[in-house]
Amino acid sequence: MPDFLTLGLNQRLVSQTLVERNRPQVVADPYFTTNTRLNLLSGLLQNRLSAESVLVAQGGDNARQANTVLPNASSALERIDLALIELDELAARAAEDDATDVERALLDIRFRSVLDRLNGIAERTEEDGINVLAGSNDFSAANIGADIGAPAGIASITFDDPATGNLAAGDGFTIAYDATAVLFTLTNTATGRVERVEGPDSAPEAGDTDRIFFTGFGIVVTVDENFDPATDIEPATDDAGFDVAGTLVARRFDVQVGTRTEEGDSVPVSLEPVFAGELSADLRTTDLLSAANAGGARTAIAEARQALSQIRGMVSGIQQQLGEVSFESGRNEGVLRDAAAVLIRQADQRRELFKILSGLALGFVVPGLTEPLRTQPAQSDPFQIRSFAPPSVGDFPYLSSVQPAGASSSLLTSAPPARSPSGLDVFA
Repeated sequence: MPDFLTLGLNQRLVSQTLVERNRPQVVADPYFTTNTRLNLLSGLLQNRLSAESVLVAQGGDNARQANTVLPNASSALERIDLALIELDELAARAAEDDATDVERALLDIRFRSVLDRLNGIAERTEEDGINVLAGSNDFSAANIGADIGAPAGIASITFDDPATGNLAAGDGFTIAYDATAVLFTLTNTATGRVERVEGPDSAPEAGDTDRIFFTGFGIVVTVDENFDPATDIEPATDDAGFDVAGTLVARRFDVQVGTRTEEGDSVPVSLEPVFAGELSADLRTTDLLSAANAGGARTAIAEARQALSQIRGMVSGIQQQLGEVSFESGRNEGVLRDAAAVLIRQADQRRELFKILSGLALGFVVPGLTEPLRTQPAQSDPFQIRSFAPPSVGDFPYLSSVQPAGASSSLLTSAPPARSPSGLDVFA
């Protein structure tokens, strides 16, 4: 008697086989799919590790480049210390009893020259456009005299940042103008230093301004159309003075050592200004014109060298910190490369393992009839090999109709269905 269940199942399988064989195959072989995924995973892994390696390497480069900022400052501080030693030698000679007034006057000229050189080093030590030894200021002009205010055509008095070493908060200045010579004279009344700059020979047009730059002081005087170039300004008789208001503080900046903006990617740096007057206030006003003054100058120089020593020690500490960051970044770069090599080897090993497992698994699948039943591994687990339970009668509701007796088919069988090792029923 025909086995209608077997007949129905085999008809179903044949129909499915024909349909699937005529359909473009979009489901890859398990081994091929797994191997492709492993290749993709390995490629993505290498790309990710390469990107991370680039970031770590860039962080190391940043740290190494940042570490060049402070050697520049360190070299400048060493030159400033040498200038202080030279100042002390000049003061020591002027302090001797046998020094003449003429000799002391010549020594004082050299003393002023070395002070200017010292301040110039602080003014010019920069890194990426940032002055690292001149400090930062918010200076402004206060108590401006009536004869150098807006009615006199002086629109503003402003200060450069960074400042020079020739002025400090609290200093007083006077402005003089000689109409005959067309010459402005700016005098620091605290130190006696004088700077002269040629002025405009005529007043600016309405709405225009002219600027007079006193570069030695870092001060800019701006005049407008109300300025009268034919009228003198005389501090002895005119109210032509102003004071320097504000503060001069340490230059603070961050040195980038990483590749992001997170904590630890930058090192904060704070450097005090190293102008002579900031290292020792007395150095701004002392001279060598007498033995007593020369002795006071030596005391101020010793004070300045002590303050400079503290700044040099701080710079050395920051250099050490940057060096440690640079070393750690380099070490991390090496660790990351080693980890990349290990992970890639593991990916290769998994590829070989799946080649073996796929071969074993495919040995339990009957080719031809069951070819379409191969399936792609689940997305949630790229290493899963799926098995199939045999279909039950409940899966085929259309089998409720019974085929008439005597029907024949080449697919009929009188033997019980064979069970494949994979759990799939295969019918002869």
